[in-house]
Amino acid sequence: MTEENSKWKQSYDDALDFVEENDALSAEDISRMMADGETRALAGELLDCRQAMQREQSHRAPDAGDEWKKFAARHLSRGTAQLPPRQRSHKPMIIGAITGIAATLLCVLAFSWMRQIENSRLPEGYLVYEAKDAPQSITLMDGDDEVTDFEYLEQDKNAKDPQSGTATRHTLDYTQHSTLHAPHSIQLLTVPTGKDIEVILADGTKVFLNADSRLEYPSKFEGTQRTVRLHGEAYFDVTKDSSRPFVVETERTQTTVHGTKFNITSYDSQPTKITLIEGKVAVKDLRSGRVEQLVPGDNVSVAEGGEMTKTAVDIDGYVYWQEGFFYFDDQPLSEIMQSLGRWYNVSVVFANRKAMDYRFHFLCDRNGDIDHAITLLNRMKKLSVTRQGNTVVVK
Repeated sequence: MTEENSKWKQSYDDALDFVEENDALSAEDISRMMADGETRALAGELLDCRQAMQREQSHRAPDAGDEWKKFAARHLSRGTAQLPPRQRSHKPMIIGAITGIAATLLCVLAFSWMRQIENSRLPEGYLVYEAKDAPQSITLMDGDDEVTDFEYLEQDKNAKDPQSGTATRHTLDYTQHSTLHAPHSIQLLTVPTGKDIEVILADGTKVFLNADSRLEYPSKFEGTQRTVRLHGEAYFDVTKDSSRPFVVETERTQTTVHGTKFNITSYDSQPTKITLIEGKVAVKDLRSGRVEQLVPGDNVSVAEGGEMTKTAVDIDGYVYWQEGFFYFDDQPLSEIMQSLGRWYNVSVVFANRKAMDYRFHFLCDRNGDIDHAITLLNRMKKLSVTRQGNTVVVK
């Protein structure tokens, strides 16, 4: 065996060791392995298996087992016949007989280890948003569990409408029969970080779905009411129908209208907020049964513990996001930074706990990048915001 192949074999063995025997390795072992560039590269390619697994779970083409075979074909041809068998049971993997299940287990273990390393590198402080690792594309699942990936429909952020000159957004229109995947079926639309989409439901209601959100709805409304379910944030422009109320359900609330405009925010570990722009709505707290009637400018907030609070707000902040802007009026900095983290898919850490409660007026174009937003925040001269790779730190 040549010296080059011998060195590569050691790197390959180390990569398999930390994937298969993560719990048995000491901190010194891991540091030694990660100091070797070849080992790090092999570990990174093992993560390709994880990405294949994610795509497979989303009904996307590549197979996790196939990804492993590609990995083996690229690297094990560098002298496989000269590699002595290991004392454990790696030979079946080396000759490419590994199953898709085994490859999936390797991917999960490797990803778990890499996430521990990544998290340990986050600056000390209070993490208010953590960047997502899932594939960043809009997907639609219909009643037959058929998944459509809308990545190919995504328009360039710099695309402009030829008449208005404003940025364009893709629209999914259920009033056009050609877009219906299955008649009278439940649809699940999932939007990742950094993207948004407009949906025109079968009754003509327009829904602007914000980043990191899900909307469940029927391809055609039937029965005595029109019901959808939301996780995340959406702006609703509901088509009037006095005989059939429109109902939006979240984890904590039920909002009932007949025809109006309103915004709902319902993310994990945050209060659910309903803000009325026009008309009238009734908001029910599902935990206590309490109902609040809203008029334009009212905002109802339902906390995780069930507390329900109604206040008057500036509605601009709940309208501008779907027009392409961040707009916050006297909002806590923690909420502002969570919105930025969600849109740009960056982790946000507060090194200064008190800064989380600072309140600001802030306006920024969402089509700009994270560095532009950071520049505007720093111009306030009340705090220091820096970016370290994919992490934003607030001091």
